[in-house]
Amino acid sequence: MQILPEDKIDELLQVIDDAISGSVDMEDPTSIRQQIILLSSLAGTSAKTVADSKYHQRQAELRELRALQAEARLDKLAPTTITRIINTKTAEQARRSDLADRLNAALVHALDGYRSSLSFVKAELEHGNR
Repeated sequence: MQILPEDKIDELLQVIDDAISGSVDMEDPTSIRQQIILLSSLAGTSAKTVADSKYHQRQAELRELRALQAEARLDKLAPTTITRIINTKTAEQARRSDLADRLNAALVHALDGYRSSLSFVKAELEHGNR
């Protein structure tokens, strides 16, 4: 499986965010079902954005560590300083990775909520039809 480029990950994170934030008529089972289908279809994509964004973050950290090594600065700096430099220089990758994690969790929670709501609406409809 190929690693997604960072710009593609950003696009997919926006798609996932838009889907989670979408408006749903919570009294209409069809609307809820469609949202469940949409979010379910994005679950695999969401997991991939998490994995690939973490890959890019680790690769960026490694590049920065090697750059410090090449500059012969590793021996002169305290470990906490090295960590801070690397974290600062890879902040964008860390932000993307954190966002992917949070959106993935939000997607799972939204799916659970919609499934519960659908069960409730179905029960209400069945109860009302008796």
